[in-house]
Amino acid sequence: MDFLRRIAPSRKLKEMSPLYRDLKRQDSSPWVLDQDMVPEDKRTLPLYQRSLPWNKICAGCQDMFHPLSGFRGPKPELLSPGAFAFGCRPFVESEVQTAAENRCLICSHIAERLPQLKHMYQEFKNSGWIVFQIPSDVETKLPKFPEPLPRSIAFISGKAQIATPENFQFQVNLVREGSPGFGAAFRTLSILFEACLAENHLSAPYEITDSTFSDNSLDVSKRWIRECETQHPDCQELAEPNMCYPSRLIELYTSDSKHCLRIRTHDFGTSPYATLSYCWGSVDVFRLTSANFLSLQDNIPFENLPRTIRDAISITFGLGIRYLWIDSLCIIQDSIEDWERESARMGDVYRNGLVNIAATGATHANEGTVYSRHPWRLQPSLGYVSLRGTISSFYHIFSTTTWVDVIASAPLNSRGWVLQERLLAPRTLHFSPTQVFWECRTLCSNESWPGGIPGTMTPRILTNAKILKRELFLPIKPSTAGELTGPIVGEIHQMWRNIVALYSSCQLTRSSDKLIALSGLAQYVQRFIDDEYLAGLWRRGLLYDLLWRANPNGVIPNIRPAEYRAPSWSWASIDGDVRYPLSIEWDTILNSTPVANIIEASVEPAGAKCTGKLEAGSIKLSASLLSMTYEVTDIHFLISNQFIFKIHGKAIPGSLYPDEIGDPGLKNALCLPLMAHYIDGVLSSVTGLFSNSSLSPGGFKRSGVFTTRSGRLKVFREAFKTKSTIKLV
Repeated sequence: MDFLRRIAPSRKLKEMSPLYRDLKRQDSSPWVLDQDMVPEDKRTLPLYQRSLPWNKICAGCQDMFHPLSGFRGPKPELLSPGAFAFGCRPFVESEVQTAAENRCLICSHIAERLPQLKHMYQEFKNSGWIVFQIPSDVETKLPKFPEPLPRSIAFISGKAQIATPENFQFQVNLVREGSPGFGAAFRTLSILFEACLAENHLSAPYEITDSTFSDNSLDVSKRWIRECETQHPDCQELAEPNMCYPSRLIELYTSDSKHCLRIRTHDFGTSPYATLSYCWGSVDVFRLTSANFLSLQDNIPFENLPRTIRDAISITFGLGIRYLWIDSLCIIQDSIEDWERESARMGDVYRNGLVNIAATGATHANEGTVYSRHPWRLQPSLGYVSLRGTISSFYHIFSTTTWVDVIASAPLNSRGWVLQERLLAPRTLHFSPTQVFWECRTLCSNESWPGGIPGTMTPRILTNAKILKRELFLPIKPSTAGELTGPIVGEIHQMWRNIVALYSSCQLTRSSDKLIALSGLAQYVQRFIDDEYLAGLWRRGLLYDLLWRANPNGVIPNIRPAEYRAPSWSWASIDGDVRYPLSIEWDTILNSTPVANIIEASVEPAGAKCTGKLEAGSIKLSASLLSMTYEVTDIHFLISNQFIFKIHGKAIPGSLYPDEIGDPGLKNALCLPLMAHYIDGVLSSVTGLFSNSSLSPGGFKRSGVFTTRSGRLKVFREAFKTKSTIKLV
């Protein structure tokens, strides 16, 4: 047979879809596609596609992609306005659960999410539909059906993409009919999938086993490393010509046929080393101390180590790497002096390593990096799509949220220290509960897709270190140190703001590490852009960088701790998510005219590095200062941020973004304009800082950011004529 596929058997298979022929085999046997229903030019597929155990989608889901008579189902009004229809069918829980048990990818995702329906489940159960469609905000270059589809309620969907015959996203919506107040239908659940033309994407050319630590997993990991070293020019450019080794490394060697460990402090030769990223958690981790330093140079007792570290050592042995760096065993944990010295070098440690082993799925040091799994969940599902004869081919079908669910939202990547480890490491092997993922400057892949994850499975910049690495480090090479200027530096500054947004949402065991845990990355970037680093901001873009905003809807509450760690104008002075304005508003700010001038700016480091812990910091600028009162105009001000400012008795509508969350009521404040936006020479908006404190001899202490929307701005035009020297602290 030319087409060996795993397609779900069904007693109604012939009735529901003439495309498939039920061969009545056991679940472990492949199902064979009926070639008579496939165009001749589609009957010859590459050998790897004919021999691998593809996952199936059930007959009901498959039928959605083969609507021979147009839109299938009696309820076209269930579609979103303007959506491109595949098909719809009634929701029958037993059929979905059975198909999920029989390994239908789409139904398994539906079944997993059914508990989310909770109180509305019974109503949905009796009047629900499963709808396949392309989101209405996607630019569709697929053949549309000639008959118009009725418009109903507009549904919210993800970022707009372009759908083409080679690659398209589609939604599987669970819809209730006749929901009161919502028109004809109400979408209760939406799952986003992607379909990629099978002939364009090679999936795993080997058997995926039931463990993340197997010969096959190690083989593909070694292949990733080898190909990255030899075939990725962008990754090769990051290699330092004169690599510096860490102060200490763990040596992995064999003695009397046993694997042994010891700490080495010199004579590393030219051997590469690996690094480890992991969560300590509340586990009492075996660690290097002043008392056991000498004994651990002879032998590290393997049995005393937590499981995550033992697994990392086994993986390092399996990869054939001689040395490994782990913070708990390479930094003297009871020596403040050693910790401060080595933590300042942390960026170089990860940047110079061959590969970083990340215990991405583990919440603590005893959880480990080796997991059992169901191999079938990792094999791509195959579907045959035929729409009016225009699209007629095999497609890989997969969830688009795999990267976000498994990597971006993983416990490890919520830790502050890990961000710079992940960005500076040239290569990272993520060990998740489902499979091993690869991340470098050139490639994102996993065991399912070792040649590269297709489509938009890694769409968002803040969840994709590959994009951050590429965009931040693309112009950065050892040969360009200190030479980058102009627009390139501006682009790097913008990428830095993205990093700040991502980093600020991460957690730190010790909040005093806020600047220290990003110090290595700051030092590395500073080498190339020749700019002054000021408490997490950059001197050349300082007026723009000052406009960061606290995100009231973040996971971490916005508070300014009593213990000093940064000046009030730095995002590092608060706990909680930090964001810069949205892209449209940011474009406005970038095209604005500065109405303040920096006179001088400086920080006082607590140690040797100005990128680490600080004692103080200040900015002197020439600017206008106005007194104002502000009051809430919306009871939901925490979301809308809408306020009325009163300056010299004039009411001006605008938005306020306080650094700390709390009901502002009616308050007096000082406002410090930084940027003014003009349209056709007319002042249209002003953006700057405000302070709820009076101006003291110590200086202006920031309380947040304000921006005006429109209205009576003459008071600002007059204020811009008079400036004084203001000190921000």
